[in-house]
Amino acid sequence: MIDVIVVIVLIAGAVAGYRLGIVRSLLGLAGVIAGGVAAYFAIPPVVAWIPEPEWRIAGVIGTAFVLVTAGYLLGATIGRAIGRGVAKAKLRFVDRALGFIGSGVAAALVVVTVASGVSTLGVAPLTQAIASSSILRTIDGIVPPQVTNFLAQLRTAAVTDGAPWVIDALGAPTTAPSIPTISTDSPALTAAARSIVRITGTAYECGVTMSGSGFAVATDRVVTNAHVVAGISEPVVEVPGQSPRSGRIVYFDPAADLAVIAVDGLPADALPLTATLQPGSPAVVAGYPFGGPFSIAGAEVIAAGPLQLIADGAAGTTRDAYTLAADIEPGNSGGPLLTVDGQVAGVVFARASTVSNVGYALTMQELSPVAAQASGLTAPVSTGACSA
Repeated sequence: MIDVIVVIVLIAGAVAGYRLGIVRSLLGLAGVIAGGVAAYFAIPPVVAWIPEPEWRIAGVIGTAFVLVTAGYLLGATIGRAIGRGVAKAKLRFVDRALGFIGSGVAAALVVVTVASGVSTLGVAPLTQAIASSSILRTIDGIVPPQVTNFLAQLRTAAVTDGAPWVIDALGAPTTAPSIPTISTDSPALTAAARSIVRITGTAYECGVTMSGSGFAVATDRVVTNAHVVAGISEPVVEVPGQSPRSGRIVYFDPAADLAVIAVDGLPADALPLTATLQPGSPAVVAGYPFGGPFSIAGAEVIAAGPLQLIADGAAGTTRDAYTLAADIEPGNSGGPLLTVDGQVAGVVFARASTVSNVGYALTMQELSPVAAQASGLTAPVSTGACSA
């Protein structure tokens, strides 16, 4: 069904581009993109306003349709006024040919943007339908990674301030460290990547969508950060190359910022755990920054031990954590800190608010007790408010 809709959208976009010309069609499609971005931020509060779960998907579709249509009409109206000058200049055929090509490409980008945005809402039926589309996978494979990453960043650009993955800590570095270049294409790291998952969900009571990373720690069990699933009752877990699955939260500790998700039939092997790394050790950060494609990059341990967070200018929670030289972005939260041979040495949870290239991850002192009991956790637990 999704493939049929995608084909119709692509054909309609190309035909409309030929009829309207490059100027009017591209401005119309620019309006569609603007409407899609508006829909991404508008959908969570709309869904939170709908009390009946069975009507929420209809609310998602209706909100997206209204805002995307409004964006298109506004862009097309502006384009119509500009396009009159092109017609008078007797460039109509060239305008139409470019419109056909440009609108086809733009329609493909719109499809990818909307599909990616909808998949991050954490609504299992929608995420599964999008993941099953062979045409969407083909388009996604053709679109350059830089474009996909940009679209993912666009979706999260408005939610940085006050986010739980941006913190202050006592004793944090005052200057940006250099991030080491580490080879990440080894067989061990490639194998580990197959057990690192993307986690999405919507905290309906707060009208907030969340996206983060996690990893298999036992059979049918995934570890992530508590702030990734705060306020979410049914997160969606995506294993690379597999159909998305719904999960349930069976462990939630906002003080340590750790959570465990039970996912029946999870097609991922548990990653091996190792001891806490020493300062100066090379490491690897892996996950889904901005809720987009999988990313893996080098890091280095600057320090390891008790880390006191700063909340509202005063000393707050203390966690046993690494200070890292690493590029941590929203969406990396909950992903593993790996050794260069693919073992889990910690859990990424934040980046520094004032210094670039500084990130934080929980050490094995925090993770090991949770991992040891993960397989025996079965009862769903409350995930509290929207932000851990």
